[in-house]
Amino acid sequence: MSNVNFLLALKIGITGYLVLIGILFLFYILLTGFVKFFTRSDSNGSKKGEGKSSE
Repeated sequence: MSNVNFLLALKIGITGYLVLIGILFLFYILLTGFVKFFTRSDSNGSKKGEGKSSE
């Protein structure tokens, strides 16, 4: 009986650990994507701002 409970707890623990790794990996991808997007928009915005100031 305790062997079944141990295997069930082990299965739940491994599943939870893999889900946690997956969530952190997706969060890392989204975070780097947002950083790249905002740096591109900032560089484009600064170029547009320089163009407007020179006119």
